[in-house]
This record gives sequence, C-alpha cells and structure tokens, in this order.
Amino acid sequence: MRDDGATYNLNGDPLSPNVWSLDIIPNLLAEDEWLTLERGLAQRSLLFDLILKDFYGEQRLLKEGVIPSEIVFSHPGFLRQCHGIRLPGAHNLIFHAVDLVRGGDGQFVAIGDRTQAPSGTGYVLETESPFLACCRRCFATAMSGDFPASFTHCGHTLAGLASHKTETPRIVVLTPGAYSSTYFEHAYLANYLGFQLVQGGDLTVRNGRVWLKSLNGLSEVDVILRVWMILIATKRNCVPTRG
Repeated sequence: MRDDGATYNLNGDPLSPNVWSLDIIPNLLAEDEWLTLERGLAQRSLLFDLILKDFYGEQRLLKEGVIPSEIVFSHPGFLRQCHGIRLPGAHNLIFHAVDLVRGGDGQFVAIGDRTQAPSGTGYVLETESPFLACCRRCFATAMSGDFPASFTHCGHTLAGLASHKTETPRIVVLTPGAYSSTYFEHAYLANYLGFQLVQGGDLTVRNGRVWLKSLNGLSEVDVILRVWMILIATKRNCVPTRG
C-alpha cells in the first residue's frame, strides 16, 4: 500500500499523509445474508433515485405533504435553478453509499446515506489487488461479484449522460486538490476510469458551458464527476465564471 502511494489525510497537511492500512482478515458474510443485504440496498437506492427525480420534477411528495417542503427548500444542497431539468439515462442518482451497523439482534441497520460524493470505493479497488495476491487461494470461492466491473459500468453510465451530444464525451474528475483528505482516491479513480483529474482553476464557464483550459486552448467538458462535498467548498475550490 505504501509503494502504491495509497494515503489519506486527516489534518489537511499534504506533507504528512497516513498510509492506508489493510486488515488481512476480511469481514466475512454468509451468502444468504449478503444476498438479502444486496436486495435491500438496491431497493433503497431505487427509492432515493425516485425521490430525487420527484424533488426536481413533479414534486408530488412535497405537494401531498409526504415530505415537508420546508425541509427541502431550505436545504443549501437543493438547487432551485435545476428544477425541471431532465437528465439523460435511467437514473438521476449515480452514486449512493449506505452506512451500516449490526443491531442488537445481529441484523444490519442503515444509519446513514451518502449521495453527494461518497468516498471509499477507490480505496476498496486499490486494496483488492494486494488482498487477492495474499489470500486468493483461501477466498477464491467466497468472493462476491466483480468489483472492478462495477467501475466499468460506472464509466459507461457517466458517458451515457452526454450520449445525446457526442459518442466520445470529455469527462473530468473535479477535486479540491492535494489538501483533500482523500486526494489519493480522487487521483486513483480518475486514472482507473480514464478521466482527467482537474481542479476548479482548470475550468472556466463561458456562455453557459464548462470548458477545460489547456496550453492548446479551451476544450468543452461534457460531464463533471465531483468527488468532494459541495457544502464544504471554499473559494479555492470553486470554478471561475466568465460570460
């Protein structure tokens, strides 16, 4: 992990990162328990996706009082200017992470949902290789699914968001930079997915479109994957605008 540069930064000092640690003993789940958990998480993600579509669409949940409108409209993360915008593709919610704990009865309980910029998946992808190198024979028949394949699917999903414009979209990963506690993950995901890693200063907005600045001029950006919480953005992180 140290050789690969897998680090995280808790104190905001890029000069003193911590090496990502890996427990050689994995957390094992029985197959039937995992299948039940997988179905529940998929159902939960579908529900959140439908709620998100409704908030920026018909808003039936708000009109019928199922969810108090003041909770939504007063939240700084709700973008009124995006109401009525229909995104291409089947889903509005691209990433969804759920915090799980075991209750007193031994069953899993969801205690939190992360939909803005959930972190951790890049670290899991990075740790899979050394884990399998050490323990493949022990757990060859116990591994569930193909984790790297899910990232390939993610890349196709992001590309599909611009499929109405071009068959070769320019997708960038927006990071606040080395001061981010999970900067390694941002760089790792960008490299793994084949996207360009950018900061706010690399982008500009002109005539309602986002452009990537380079020595060769401006290139239009089709999709931005934001991997940091927008509510903690600082002036240093933001995209400068013009026109």
